[in-house]
Amino acid sequence: MSNPQKIPKLSHSDNQNYNEDAIAGPSNMESPPKIFNLTIDSLDEIFEYLNVRDLHSFGQTCKRMRKVAGEYYKQNYISAEKYGRRDGIYTKYWDKDGVVGEETEISVFGPFMKCITFDIAENERFPLKLYSDENFEGPLRYAASHIKEFKSIDHISLTRFSKINHHRIKFIEKLLPQLESIKIDRSKITCNFYEVVLKQCHNLKKMLFHESSMIEKKWLSQHYPKLKHFGILDEDQHRFDELSEFFVRNPTLRTFLTNFSILWKNREIFLNATVKLNTLVVYKGNIASLDGSLYLNQIVDLLNQLHEHGFYKELHIHVDRLYQGFSALMTTLPALKLLYIEELKQCYDLPQLTNLEVLIINFSRKPNVKDCEMLANNLIKLERLEIGQCESIYTIMPFIRRSRKLNKIIMKGYNVHNCSSRGIGGALNLTMLDKERAKLDRARKITIYVRDDVFLATKWAFKNGETNLSHIEMRRMDSR
Repeated sequence: MSNPQKIPKLSHSDNQNYNEDAIAGPSNMESPPKIFNLTIDSLDEIFEYLNVRDLHSFGQTCKRMRKVAGEYYKQNYISAEKYGRRDGIYTKYWDKDGVVGEETEISVFGPFMKCITFDIAENERFPLKLYSDENFEGPLRYAASHIKEFKSIDHISLTRFSKINHHRIKFIEKLLPQLESIKIDRSKITCNFYEVVLKQCHNLKKMLFHESSMIEKKWLSQHYPKLKHFGILDEDQHRFDELSEFFVRNPTLRTFLTNFSILWKNREIFLNATVKLNTLVVYKGNIASLDGSLYLNQIVDLLNQLHEHGFYKELHIHVDRLYQGFSALMTTLPALKLLYIEELKQCYDLPQLTNLEVLIINFSRKPNVKDCEMLANNLIKLERLEIGQCESIYTIMPFIRRSRKLNKIIMKGYNVHNCSSRGIGGALNLTMLDKERAKLDRARKITIYVRDDVFLATKWAFKNGETNLSHIEMRRMDSR
């Protein structure tokens, strides 16, 4: 089995009540279909060979199969994007033949989902001229009519709302008490957000506001007893004087996300804060703005001051590219543990960051294998590697051969069309990767996360569908 955790076996009493759940068949006196003679582990293995569209078809056959397929979905698609639409819940799917990025319905798995996105401007079934409040609110209306099914939802994202007001929140109001995470993305809050939303979120652990405006910020002066992660990412609003009181009232905060502009404009608040963070995440932003190179030096000095004052222990930085001068300055940040680069031209542009544990990169051009070897040699503490444009397994091979502490590789841009000439019928050559990893003394086992098309192609290509070898394991990317 390649999925990280076994699906719990159904109890004997459940099996006795099986006929009550079955939809097929004219009578409860009939014997159950032979497929239910299989163990849960056997069904689990069958599901390993299916894309999410076929898994959804399985789940539609009867209530019992909905439960079994739903449990598999919950474990193996936990991080998959799920969108509320006017007529159901949808996601994108890939299959082993290279059908990529098509949207498919997964509404039957509603009771097993933990997160959902309501993108109110994403309504492709209606031309722009037909947009109305009813059309815009369609996804919310569907959620309201199926609210009892969303018993496991603990994270919602409200995206591209022209206005978030009391009227629209009413549709999902019953979800609020069970929520642990809320993300407001590219939206405008036009209500008293604390009274309408946050006051009802008793279990809230995470809040993120991304490029979203708000009429008032009184909610920043409130106490959230379970809040651990909080972020404001907004290029237009630089001053947040309310953050001073927010940090005082929420001393249990562990992670704070922001961008370079907000960090710099509010530096006095951060330097005087008494909160002790585990992680400071400085997200994508125009770090080359304001005073140019002077600003870069100052921002690095500020980050080190905050670290010395105990404001944070660990630093994560996300940038769109490596700016001139900033690359060398990163070596003076001892707390830097994670680096995300949206566009990396050459491996040698990245300095020797000996303390880095996580590297997330998107190559703007096909990388040279020797450059990747140099990069693997420099990052001696690397534990996780994420690569966007990865057209060949030889891009990751230097890390498999040299990075002892590496235990996760996420290959986001790898697909069956890219790897068909490198593997077996579009599959990853896990046997070769396993042999190469075995040559490195005292090396950790690596789990490679791939898109569904690569996962399925590999399952179908290898004998017995083996994806878990001695030194290399492959899993679905959405199972993370």
